Amino acid sequence: MSSDIHSVLVGEVFRKAGMVAKASGSAITGGTVNYYLKCLTGTNAGKWWDGNSWETGEQANAMTHQADGGWTVELAATPFVDAIVYYEYAKESGDLHVAGEGRLLRGCAVKQPATVAAGDSVDVTTLLRALVMHSTTIATLDLQSDFTLADGSTDDDAYNGCLVIVRDASTATRRCMGFVKDYTGSTRRVVLAAIPGVAGFVLEANDLVDIIPCGAKAVWDELLTAHAIGLSAGAVLTALSNYDIVHTGTAAAIDTVAGLWIQLTSGASTIDNKYVDQVIFILTGTDAGAQQRLISSYDGATKKAYFNRPLAGTTFTAGTYCIKAGAYIPVPYIADAVLDELTAGHAVAGSAGKALTDILADTGTDGVVVATASKTGYGLAADGLDSITVTEPTGKPTTFRGWLMWLVQRFRRASKTPTTILVKTEAGATVTTQTVTDDGAGTETLGPPT
Repeated sequence: MSSDIHSVLVGEVFRKAGMVAKASGSAITGGTVNYYLKCLTGTNAGKWWDGNSWETGEQANAMTHQADGGWTVELAATPFVDAIVYYEYAKESGDLHVAGEGRLLRGCAVKQPATVAAGDSVDVTTLLRALVMHSTTIATLDLQSDFTLADGSTDDDAYNGCLVIVRDASTATRRCMGFVKDYTGSTRRVVLAAIPGVAGFVLEANDLVDIIPCGAKAVWDELLTAHAIGLSAGAVLTALSNYDIVHTGTAAAIDTVAGLWIQLTSGASTIDNKYVDQVIFILTGTDAGAQQRLISSYDGATKKAYFNRPLAGTTFTAGTYCIKAGAYIPVPYIADAVLDELTAGHAVAGSAGKALTDILADTGTDGVVVATASKTGYGLAADGLDSITVTEPTGKPTTFRGWLMWLVQRFRRASKTPTTILVKTEAGATVTTQTVTDDGAGTETLGPPT
């Protein structure tokens, strides 16, 4: 995903930029290639060269494909002057072998090649500014790791993997940095891999942003197969990625309707259920991307591995897969381990084990006699009612036992007059009075006890 880009000095004026073939693969022979030049310092800082003059906004200068495979552009006038820093690049678009941007970083442009002698001073800030891919400001801010740029590339992923340095709009010495996880060209939205997290520095609209090409993406995209020396990082990562792999290959077939099974390559085991309770990683072949499933059964004769649940997505084709052992602990094993665990070893307040221990203690299930004061209720045995002690209420009852005795009094010691029903104690004292009313049509209504 990269190309060799070279600036070409022609005659006494710096007027041409050329682009040769890619670093690998065939040359770029079609599509559209444009040359861009931005002035970073001086009176024209922030402006773009349109072939004749400095203008506001990114200006494209069409390049021409040459017979030798290179691409060139000849500017109508030379934009370069001594000691001014420029940023330039060539962008490929269309149906090309290479996508993205090529960088023609020049530093301080001069009309003739310069000679640096011992003792010459070097403006480090100027040189660093020459390496900046794009400079702009934050337009809007949703999160500290998610914001849009005031201007920038219209190509998706153009800044992915780049280093972002944000400078406080009011205090230039306050800065933070992060790496671009994703960039959307249409909205100029930047999503960082993580919140910068500099204490006291809160990203805000109008803060200055410098985007710098970074080698991190190249490192993470590098194939491990070329790095197998001793205990090198590449060799260790390769060993880790191969750890516990029991089988890998390209599927012979897959369940294209429901995504419930995959037919393994001819080199897979012929033993039934050989891969049961192992995890299969479906690397390619589904429209939902890479995913993993537990193998619930395996037919050695047909080499079909059945999943514990369907694959995600709607389109399934036979792709690459990898089966790993030891990546899954069956649920029954986990259940047995949890349920057979002794509660005695779990006494931390608020833990599930401590709560179960407390419940056992409250119910007496642990063998300890529970004090009456700790009981939250009563269980009635066959003779339980006979064990309840009661006394006659002398007024309207307020407890269950009182109402129980009142019922006895109501049926044993009650007297009725034309207008009241009196409930009395064994000694004849009135406990409650209920008013009886007659509607004159033969219907009596009994009021509540008072």
